[in-house]
Amino acid sequence: MLLSGGVDSSVALSLLASDPKYEVHAFYLKIWLEDELSHLGVCPWEEDWETCQKVVAHLSEYCSSRISLTAVSLQTQYHQHILNYTLHEAKRGRTPNPDIMCNARVKFGCFLSEIMSQGQPNSFDYVVSGHYARVQHSNTGGSSKLLRAPDPIKDLSYFLSTLTQAQLNRVLFPIGNLTKNQVRTLAAEFNLPNKE
Repeated sequence: MLLSGGVDSSVALSLLASDPKYEVHAFYLKIWLEDELSHLGVCPWEEDWETCQKVVAHLSEYCSSRISLTAVSLQTQYHQHILNYTLHEAKRGRTPNPDIMCNARVKFGCFLSEIMSQGQPNSFDYVVSGHYARVQHSNTGGSSKLLRAPDPIKDLSYFLSTLTQAQLNRVLFPIGNLTKNQVRTLAAEFNLPNKE
């Protein structure tokens, strides 16, 4: 589970953690320059990390199951795959979309390779996030389909549009069929520390 500290990924984690068929491992991705800019003072990522810790502790108690939380630094990969791409495209007068590239190349790309290289279990079936999008997996081994979320304001399917079939086959979006109001309601029902 990719956990950001926001309410969307926290509700997605809550839904997974309360489902007995899943064993959940949460990961916080450091993808910008958190370490390099730490000399400037308090970084916002520290607040997000603290929120993630509170959410995981709360859900471990609420769902009576231990959820691990690991911070994974993908700052080098982000710089190589996203920042360089963005600068390259902008210099050529194009309008790059770093969010699309970050999803395909980092969050649902090199993330799995990175955690496996750190000795994390390689038996993860899915990468899960709090994106507002839906995936229709094929029961017959055919193509998976990326579908829009019912909330037209929050839909993020465009930002996931370059995911490959291999990536889509291993993705879950637990809140993809919900509206933001429904997510807020669930955050209150789960009594999440970041429900507000």
